[in-house]
Amino acid sequence: MGDENNGDIGTDHSLNESINDAIIENGNNDSNDPITRIKALTTQNERLTRALTQLKNLVAKIEVERAEFVDEINVLRLENEELVDAMDYVKQENGDLEEKLNTFQAQVDAALESNKLVEDLTERNLALEEKLKDTEDLQRDFDDMSRMFDEMAETYKQAERESAEEIEKLEFLIMEMKTERETAEKLMKEAERTIIHFKRKIAEYNEQLQTRDDEILRLKDDLAQVAGVHGPSEISSLFDYKRNFSDIVKCELALLQLHFAEEHIKYLGAFLPENFFKSGGDKDLLLIYLTFPKVGAKAKLLMELIARKYPDVSGGIRKEHVTRSHRAEQWSYVDKFTYALQGLMTNVKKLESISQRTSVERMSKIQVDQPVVAKHEKLIDNYFELLKMDKLDENTAVDDIERVSLYFYKICSLHFSADEFDTNDFAGNIIAQFQSGFRWLKKDIHRLELSILQLEAENENNVLVKKLKKLAEVVEEADVISIRTRNSIIAEKELVLSEDFPDIVSSALSELDRATRSLNGACSIVSTQMSAQIESEGLSSNEILEKISSAIEKIYGGISGSDSLEDVVESLIVVRQFFNDFSNKLDSGAIQRPVVEKKNSPAIVVRAQVRKEDAAEAESLRWEIQKKDNDILELTKMIKSRMDDLGAMKVRLDLAERKLIDSSGEKISDKIEGKLADLQKENEKLKEEYEKLIETKDARISQLEQQASRGKTMSMQRIVDFVSPSAQSSEAFEERLNEINKRMAVLLLEYQKIQYARLNEEVLDLPELNIAADVSGPQSLMTKSEDEDISPMLREARKLQRDYPKMLIEPVNTHQQPAYETSLADFNRRVTQ
Repeated sequence: MGDENNGDIGTDHSLNESINDAIIENGNNDSNDPITRIKALTTQNERLTRALTQLKNLVAKIEVERAEFVDEINVLRLENEELVDAMDYVKQENGDLEEKLNTFQAQVDAALESNKLVEDLTERNLALEEKLKDTEDLQRDFDDMSRMFDEMAETYKQAERESAEEIEKLEFLIMEMKTERETAEKLMKEAERTIIHFKRKIAEYNEQLQTRDDEILRLKDDLAQVAGVHGPSEISSLFDYKRNFSDIVKCELALLQLHFAEEHIKYLGAFLPENFFKSGGDKDLLLIYLTFPKVGAKAKLLMELIARKYPDVSGGIRKEHVTRSHRAEQWSYVDKFTYALQGLMTNVKKLESISQRTSVERMSKIQVDQPVVAKHEKLIDNYFELLKMDKLDENTAVDDIERVSLYFYKICSLHFSADEFDTNDFAGNIIAQFQSGFRWLKKDIHRLELSILQLEAENENNVLVKKLKKLAEVVEEADVISIRTRNSIIAEKELVLSEDFPDIVSSALSELDRATRSLNGACSIVSTQMSAQIESEGLSSNEILEKISSAIEKIYGGISGSDSLEDVVESLIVVRQFFNDFSNKLDSGAIQRPVVEKKNSPAIVVRAQVRKEDAAEAESLRWEIQKKDNDILELTKMIKSRMDDLGAMKVRLDLAERKLIDSSGEKISDKIEGKLADLQKENEKLKEEYEKLIETKDARISQLEQQASRGKTMSMQRIVDFVSPSAQSSEAFEERLNEINKRMAVLLLEYQKIQYARLNEEVLDLPELNIAADVSGPQSLMTKSEDEDISPMLREARKLQRDYPKMLIEPVNTHQQPAYETSLADFNRRVTQ
């Protein structure tokens, strides 16, 4: 046990020394820099960890010893109890023996006091005394053992208290060390973040330096070109004044023209009929007709703007563009963007050519889809918004462009598959799309070549280098053949494309698309791998081959052989074979024929001409209606004048009847009655004639109404659709038309009345009865006197007849109203008298 205690003391001593050394080292490192302090804390942490391990071992060892001591004490307690029981038994037996001895002694003394018994008893007594001595020795030993056990228990308790204090101290030190370790870990994380931040900044600065270097190279080229035309002293003014100010003037003028063009269009819309703006009408046809060239122009402008945003540099892509920045990825994205837009241009240019040649009826099939076409056009406009906000970069997807291109391709396939189009332009656009894909492939192949480590790239026997070189050769051959094919298309001849040509082109484009997406996906994976490494110089050939295999497997669905690039090469061979066959057919003239001049008016022009003819016809109808309105006005005036004459005649008739009633004399009365009977008979005849005339005029009116209804059916809709300027004017014209119809009916009735008045006037214009002017007897004297009495009344009646038309016309000005009312009251008074 002493050796073990010495070992424990040595362990405690070494543990205390480790803790003290760690604390001293921690204090000494307070003034050092963070890196040294981190290392010192790490070392200190390891030492404290070792000390903690030793402390745990020591505590476990003490616990084991304590358990052994407890077991040993329990054993000693059992032995002590047994010894106490044995001592009690011996004492009891000794008492019994003493009693027996006394009894025997008494018996011996009393009986014989035999020596032999005394000797036996003496021996037995001596034996008992020896046992008693042994028992006393055993009791002393037990007492010693009890004292030693008590001392050991006190020692254990003391050691336990000291160990608990040491454990508390060590736990406190451990807590402090944990706190320091957490602080150190935080410092390490902050230091790591700071280091990563500085590395990123360094990468960004390197990329900016590369960008500035590229701009310097471009500006040097521009300066060299400008210096060839202008002197060095004129370069500053050329860049700062001429270009900038001319651009400002051009932009301001374009904005001004745009504003007034919009105003012009708005006012032109006010002249157009409502039928023009309805859904599926001429407006939608016009918008559809303009959408195809507009989308093509937008695609071309997008290609120019993205190329201007990420311009190429002299010397092409360098290794630092691939390994230390995203410039190569941006330039590759420009080609990817151009490839997608070129496909869109191919489809919309074909539709534009078809719209120039097809009929109005076939164009009318898609004018109802104008809202859907505008929605797809909006997807292209979103890229312009991204350019305005400077958010169009290599991470922007081209899925919307491909979706719009597919939509226009479906329109062409579904509605215009059998229509004529400009085959030369279509073939040129197809070849341009392939050439943009070839440029994209070349750039990605060059990116993969620059991604290889320098030592492996310089090795000509490298497998990856050989494969990439073979792939580049196939792409170059296909590009050369495509250029030759494009030059073989001449304007004097047009191509005759077979029915399966679109399927062949689609198959070749599908193979090219698979190849481009495979290599671009491999470049993206390699670029991501290198961007994770700071200041990377590239990847090994095996790593790049692994990335290429993974990308090709995603596109092709599996690798056909051990060579991962063999599938891409086979796809490009299919594309090359397509251009070989197409070029051979062009060279042989098998698919070319002389251009046949056709004067086809575009559908929109034909529709406009029809609308012009309809508008001219509507204008002629309007003039006819206006002429009829004038005739109706003349009839109205005539009817009004006849009505005035009829009123005057009625007044004369009333006066004459009144005068005749008041006059006396049977002869005159008989004559007047006879004349009245004649007039009544003649009136009956006139009535019959008037009724016949009314029936004739009614038949004429019904005939005119039928003609008017037919005229309405034939022309009123055209007038409303093409002559009326707006919805409000259309309603006003409808009201005007209803008013004219009502007026026509009224005027026809008035016309019949005029005819009746004319006949009545003819009756009234009959010559009067001639009465002798000389008095030859009493009767003639009586007639003469009555005539003298009637003459003033006739004169007054004639005056009233002349004034009656004046009374029918009310003054327009309000200040003439009092005079008119006075004249009307005087006229009524004279009529009453």
